[in-house]
Amino acid sequence: MQKRWNQKRINRIRNNLLRVSVWLVLLIFAGCEDFFTSEATNVDIPGSEPQLVVYSFLSPGEKLTRVHVYRSIPYTMSMDDVEPVNDKASVYLAPTGEAFYQLEYNDLHNCFVAESDEFEVQYGQSYSLKVESYQGESVTANSLVPHTREMEVETEPLTLQLVEDDIWDEGHSVKHIQVDWKITLPANTGDGFMRTGAYMKRYIFHEGDSVAADVQVSQFGLERGQPYFAATENRTYAFRANKWRESYGFSGEHQGYDPPQEEGEVVDSVFVYVFQTDEHYYRFHKSLDEYFYYDDDFPFTEAVFIYSNIKGGLGVFAGYNRKEFYIPYPDIENQQ
Repeated sequence: MQKRWNQKRINRIRNNLLRVSVWLVLLIFAGCEDFFTSEATNVDIPGSEPQLVVYSFLSPGEKLTRVHVYRSIPYTMSMDDVEPVNDKASVYLAPTGEAFYQLEYNDLHNCFVAESDEFEVQYGQSYSLKVESYQGESVTANSLVPHTREMEVETEPLTLQLVEDDIWDEGHSVKHIQVDWKITLPANTGDGFMRTGAYMKRYIFHEGDSVAADVQVSQFGLERGQPYFAATENRTYAFRANKWRESYGFSGEHQGYDPPQEEGEVVDSVFVYVFQTDEHYYRFHKSLDEYFYYDDDFPFTEAVFIYSNIKGGLGVFAGYNRKEFYIPYPDIENQQ
């Protein structure tokens, strides 16, 4: 009886000592948090060696499929210490489970490419990627090009307009273009990952020319809604984007393709775009947005890790499909 009681007492003492030890360890690590924050740059991290960095986005309808291959530069090294990959790698793509197709390096694009008539990217197909470097490194990845999901994109009634705003307290106003749209995933279509935004095309004319010398694309800034979002079926998402007025012509007399008599720029149309993406595309761009959200001088940010789905290296291999919705430029004269 006495021995049994002593054994219970010993077990209780051991359990108490174990609890105390655990708490001490936690307190020690909590106290070291400031040390790790301030001294991490002076610590030689094991395994901090250059790695292959690969990124590629697959989309049906593109003339070229591109795969970019680089080598990472660890914090403790400089660019001179890391030998670039350039064309000294072998890059392979294939529909999952099928024979690989080898891409060729293109000096103009500084990446490995495949022509669409040789390697066709298809909706609803998963793909496998394999990259092997001249130094014996090997990385792999998988992605899915989503099916075209049924959705409703509402740009009517037309909400593209010029909006006049007071700037500071200087007593003058400027105008900017504003466009509103909504995206709805109907019921029974499933959830999905999306990207959306707006841009405009402007044509550059030189004096005396009757044909535009160049076409430029100008991205709108998103004022309402998130550019990358996980969409839920049977829910509507509202967006607003705008572009501040610059030097290009907004005059109604320059509508269509009638060039101005003097050198200048003419806005022709605005496009709303919607990407339907796989999860890798979504998670990579969300992490990138979070990484660049705060300036370097903001002291209270938490560490953000850039998402990667490259096995054995870094980067992203993802798929998407794209839809665009054309919005003719409105009658500006009636809005001035």
